[in-house]
Amino acid sequence: MIEQIKTVNAGRGWQWIVEGFALFRRSPLNWIAQCLALLAIFGISTQLGLLGVLALNLLYPVFLAGLMLGCRSLESSGRMHLTHVFSAFGPSAPSLITLGGVALAAQIALSFLVILVGGEDFEQLVVASQQGLEKAVEAVSAMDASALARAQLATSLSLALNLPLVMAMWFAPLLVVFHRRPVARSLLESVVACLKNVLPFLVYGLAVIALAVIALIPFGLGLFLLVPTVFASIYAAYRDLFPEPEPEAAALPETPNPD
Repeated sequence: MIEQIKTVNAGRGWQWIVEGFALFRRSPLNWIAQCLALLAIFGISTQLGLLGVLALNLLYPVFLAGLMLGCRSLESSGRMHLTHVFSAFGPSAPSLITLGGVALAAQIALSFLVILVGGEDFEQLVVASQQGLEKAVEAVSAMDASALARAQLATSLSLALNLPLVMAMWFAPLLVVFHRRPVARSLLESVVACLKNVLPFLVYGLAVIALAVIALIPFGLGLFLLVPTVFASIYAAYRDLFPEPEPEAAALPETPNPD
């Protein structure tokens, strides 16, 4: 399917957001409720320590795929159920969890590499940054010139190495659940789609950043609109770039029971 992945013009990056908002408007209360449920799951997972964080990383592609199934339901029937976020816990769940495992392993390997390059001072900076801006500033102030140079190199390396991982995971859960793609193939096709559409994704990324700044102004209330819109925009981009799934793949929908 790689040769069938489309290349679209830069303006489509903004249209993905517009189309995502249109999907949000079809069922705003269900969208907000499901995003709040995800937030609660994230919060509980972090309280459970390392095991909770590991489980969350493994299951995130399943939750994302569930929301994407909700988008497809909205598109086809105009309905989204409160349980859609859990609807991918079906035949595709093992592959989706494997995706989460691949991403987790890659993140761990990249973290070790970046810390190895940055050295002990950079590791202390990472720990300090998790404690707040003031601690991070103190850690930077305590560094000498060589430590700052290593920290800058490590930061640049982290950005450079994490970008391919983000591209690989952007569409992979959708390709698994809609096209029944194997894990490796889904990751490859997701990367290809992103590389073939660098300009639309640049426009999309800049627009999301600008909207996030605006959403945070009224006490962060705009996030209730923006977060569901961003999730839905992933589906809009997928529909724009990838061909319709083959009939045998589309014949096995994973949808929740009606409420």
